[in-house]
Amino acid sequence: MSTTTENPTGTVSRTVVVVGHGMVGHRFVEALRSRDTESTWKVVVLSEEAEAAYDRVGLSSYVGAWDRGALALA
Repeated sequence: MSTTTENPTGTVSRTVVVVGHGMVGHRFVEALRSRDTESTWKVVVLSEEAEAAYDRVGLSSYVGAWDRGALALA
């Protein structure tokens, strides 16, 4: 979702709302920020998680050597 509004100064301000802060949401925000050299975009990220985004694919490699039996919940 995005909106465009005109500020009292006459400059255009745009807001983009990103739902979810997983890998895709995080990379989208990074890409938008790197291209937004005039700070035109205000970014709002909505996420259920309280922690910052992390590489879930990389996490699989990191914990791959752990004893899965010891991590089982049932």
